[in-house]
Amino acid sequence: MTQVTNTTGTKLGIPENALCNFRCQYVVENIGKNVMQLVIQWLGGIENMNIKERLERCPGFTDKKYRREFNEEQRSKIDKNADLSGYDITLCYKLAQRICGLSSISDRMWNSDSSSCPSLEFKLQSLKSIRNALAHGGKIFPEESRMTIESLSNTFTEILYDAGARASIDKAVIDEKIREVKTHIQVICGKIREPLNPNDREHFQRLQDEARLFQSQLKVEFLKQSYKEINDLFQKLYKIEPAPWALHQQYEASPTQVFVRVKVREDKVLSSKKGLHQTPEVPCDQILEIKNHASVLPDVIILSGEGGKGKTSLIKYFLEEYLKGPACAVQRLAETELVLYVEARNDQIKSFNDLLIRTIPSTYLNLTVACDHLTDILMGVNKLFLIDGFDEHNPISRNLVKELVNLPGKNRYIITTRPTSVEDVNMLLPDSKSKLNLLLQGIPEDQHENFVLKLFRSLIEDEDKIIESTKELMKCLRRLKQTLGEQLNTPLNLALIVLLYSVAPETVRNLSSSFDLYHELRSMMTDKLVFRLVTCTDLTESPVNKKCKRFLRFFDQTSFRAFCRKEYELRDNTKEKFECVCEELNLPDDLVLSSYLNTKRSLRGIGSQKVYTYQHLMMLEFAAGCHLAREVIQYVESLQLTIPENAIQSNTDRTHLTDDETDQDECIKSPPKEENKMSEFSGLSPEKATKTGDSVFKPRRRKLSVSNNIIWKVIQKEYPIISSWNENQREDFISRAQNVLMFMTGAIRATNKEHLVSIASDIVQLVDDEETTNGQPYTDILMKLVAESGNDEHIIKFVAVEVNQLTKKKFCIVKENSLGIFHQILRVTCPEMIAIDICTDPQLVFELNEVLQTISKQMVKKLSLVFRHMYHDGHPGDCAPFLVPLNGSTTCELAEFWGALSNEGLDILPECLGVMNLRLPPEQIGYLNQSLDRLQLWSLGTVVNLSHRPDPTTIEAVRFKGPRLVLLISAVLRDCADDIEWALDALENLCPEDRNKQVTIFGYWDTKLTYTGAVLLLEGLHRRGFVALDFVVMRSTELIQQAQQDELTNLAHSLGQKKFLIIKDP
Repeated sequence: MTQVTNTTGTKLGIPENALCNFRCQYVVENIGKNVMQLVIQWLGGIENMNIKERLERCPGFTDKKYRREFNEEQRSKIDKNADLSGYDITLCYKLAQRICGLSSISDRMWNSDSSSCPSLEFKLQSLKSIRNALAHGGKIFPEESRMTIESLSNTFTEILYDAGARASIDKAVIDEKIREVKTHIQVICGKIREPLNPNDREHFQRLQDEARLFQSQLKVEFLKQSYKEINDLFQKLYKIEPAPWALHQQYEASPTQVFVRVKVREDKVLSSKKGLHQTPEVPCDQILEIKNHASVLPDVIILSGEGGKGKTSLIKYFLEEYLKGPACAVQRLAETELVLYVEARNDQIKSFNDLLIRTIPSTYLNLTVACDHLTDILMGVNKLFLIDGFDEHNPISRNLVKELVNLPGKNRYIITTRPTSVEDVNMLLPDSKSKLNLLLQGIPEDQHENFVLKLFRSLIEDEDKIIESTKELMKCLRRLKQTLGEQLNTPLNLALIVLLYSVAPETVRNLSSSFDLYHELRSMMTDKLVFRLVTCTDLTESPVNKKCKRFLRFFDQTSFRAFCRKEYELRDNTKEKFECVCEELNLPDDLVLSSYLNTKRSLRGIGSQKVYTYQHLMMLEFAAGCHLAREVIQYVESLQLTIPENAIQSNTDRTHLTDDETDQDECIKSPPKEENKMSEFSGLSPEKATKTGDSVFKPRRRKLSVSNNIIWKVIQKEYPIISSWNENQREDFISRAQNVLMFMTGAIRATNKEHLVSIASDIVQLVDDEETTNGQPYTDILMKLVAESGNDEHIIKFVAVEVNQLTKKKFCIVKENSLGIFHQILRVTCPEMIAIDICTDPQLVFELNEVLQTISKQMVKKLSLVFRHMYHDGHPGDCAPFLVPLNGSTTCELAEFWGALSNEGLDILPECLGVMNLRLPPEQIGYLNQSLDRLQLWSLGTVVNLSHRPDPTTIEAVRFKGPRLVLLISAVLRDCADDIEWALDALENLCPEDRNKQVTIFGYWDTKLTYTGAVLLLEGLHRRGFVALDFVVMRSTELIQQAQQDELTNLAHSLGQKKFLIIKDP
């Protein structure tokens, strides 16, 4: 071995014989020790006891003998039950002699090699002898070192085979351990070598520089080649074909044409930070720029949305924009060095390395560098992972996502999923990753007409026909809103309705449920298929229809099982089953499958390939629902199961208990009528009102009786593995299967409606319920179930019972889209506390008056009317017409009101009103004061519109004597002293003199104040002597960073305010 010589002739470095000696010592001391530890583990019988206990069971063991044979250090390790890996080879050898069932220590077998096959005892003793010789011996030269290590390797192999055979260890396990030992020896021999000369500093630095340069050049070349390959791949992946099966002509759209809006959704972390600074609604191009509550760009963006909201379209939009390079419209996306795309439904990609090899196979082949080396380079690359459809994951893709989110380096992630899987995503994220939850809003109602118009323009050439079709379809949408509700905001559903209308307008006019919509779409697919089959085969229309019907029954059955096992891209064996059925029916499989399924590019093998998949998850859920409906009907008919009408009546009768039937103790504890006004709010906060209502979550609230529920029995029969699932797995499945249940209900209603009476209770049992963050129940999903049942009286009765159970001592919150169905519920029962939450212009909610008229005749202890359109948005209007139906009612008490009222409206407010949140001009304050003497409210909130900047001295004070007063001023304020002084003057005149400038909440809405203006405002409130008993609130369109918000909170505390709440306006 060459050694470096310095100018004095002295040899530098480690002598070669020393290196050889060190190699041999390491192999014996460390690898030999590991081998002996395996012998002890296999033969020592220490699975259920520690080493000391095992020694004590040895024949002739005594404490004196223990102290004589084991030194103090060894005894310390044994007594402390130290891990076996910490024992050295000497201690391991002593233990192997005593506890492994080998011959006595004095036996000749330990020292004799007389037989042709040496004993295990002799091999262990030989290993110990070599260790002693190396520890006390002289020089070892290269050839001797090689022979010693080779001999040791053979000895290790023989020891493991002998010990493994005695312990009946599987041969595969023994072989694996031997391979590990030999690999370890090879690695160690390669690592123990002459190091770089520490005196040759110049050479060492140059070597470092060259290594860094090579690494940098390799990274540049890697990114260059991979970008070209990714470009070709993404060109195939980002194409969007909206419902290609719905039209006879090919219709393709670019992702850049998809309109997507996103709003911030609070998670548990955000909800504790009340001063959120994110924009509630942001364009999709700014998603990567949104900061979390800590004012930092999150590592992980969880983008949730129901099926059809446009999650995949948004991901494909990112793929398309990434390929534009510097011209990319998505901010910060161009700064990303590498974008990688993952479909969570794919079960072919098992690891990060696997993803790279399948995404950029040619890059790896061209660079001829080890995969591990390129992976190390990638750790320093700025990467963005686009993970689509996590809710459709399988065990393989789940492990892949877990590996990706735990990768070191500069990584960001966008993960799309349905809301029911958001918590599942959170469970995978390490604590070191910051996150932000965003919710896809879909297409807002005020954009429906624009969306419809654009889509019609891409389908129809005649402009007059476009305008007329848009006008007629909008009428249909207003009617469908009461049955489909927020599903109309889903881009997929809205697009399908437009496409269906373009082909069959009359069909759309008759739609009444989601099932009807998807049933008609399937009929369109089948009609198209029948036409093609009749055209290209000798078959006539009637037999073709029968064959298609038989195929669809098998298709639905297979789809149900595919849904259960999350098979969203068809496996090869599933495709083969479809092809076999087509062959039995004498139908061309390619034509049939392309009618009901899509083909798409998916990462399979090396690169991408075409696979069959459902047009959308909703189509899979529809097919699964159809199959489940048929099986449920068959099961019910086989049992001839019916539920007596009086049984149902007994359940629903409980919803109409009279005062005489209520618990006597509860009556005694009921507060007097005046005190009753000071009840809890409806759960909808007036001070923190948002355009889209309070956020919701889905708690685990289900009374599922596995043994009695018919639907669940059928599901178990169709997919038996469910029987072995635990409670959490069942709950997750049911949450995932909500759309399947709805489609099943619609299918039974359409074909065998008489069976709904037998299973109504079982269906309701499986429905998920939503609640506000304050724990008040929403009933939208239950209302949707009634719509899918076609207002079936049996479903209505059981839903009514469920509503009653949910709303005991709580407000039943009903949103505008559910009013039509809620009116059907009111025919059976009426909750004691109801909150009607209207976000849009109430004049366009045609069902509202009829519902209020019905409620006015019911026994309602507390009614809350919330008109956000006026109260929050400040739109002009008068809610007085909606008070008229309640005027004079002796059974329904209006307890809470939000909105705007004319003077006539104030006159008809009932005296039972306890809470009022009113938006009004300053000129109306005088009339309000006159009304307050009559109303005797306990809580009054006012938002006074001062956008025209009147003279503060002309503003009359609100003369309210109740315990809770909220004074809010709506005005455009900017960061200047004049604006702040004017605002303080206005507030001073607005505040009653007898309050001493102390009210529950002070606040300013619609401002443009920044951090500077907020400081001026807080200091001004303190200087003028204003004190908020709860908090000061400020709404502003300007961004205030979280660190600044924390400073403002501290400033508010120091100035005597309990809390300072900042709300970001759009």
